[in-house]
Amino acid sequence: MNIKCEVLATANTCEELLDPQKRKAEELHLLPPQQDLHNDWGPIFSDNTYDLRIDKKIGMEQYELHLLHKLQPRGLIDRLRQR
Repeated sequence: MNIKCEVLATANTCEELLDPQKRKAEELHLLPPQQDLHNDWGPIFSDNTYDLRIDKKIGMEQYELHLLHKLQPRGLIDRLRQR
């Protein structure tokens, strides 16, 4: 499985990203986060197509709201590349 990462928002604190994260999760009809779907900065909304999470920018005191697209291989060439 290939994953494409899209940065939706950036903030100085992770609390600033909680509302935008919740709105985007509702927009994409993502499941509410389960107890075990948390990282150090907040909940992770997930389904078969997307992961929506807050991550800390490496080496900086900034946080980013990431939408991870889980891309499924579609053709024979994509399947062969995975091997």
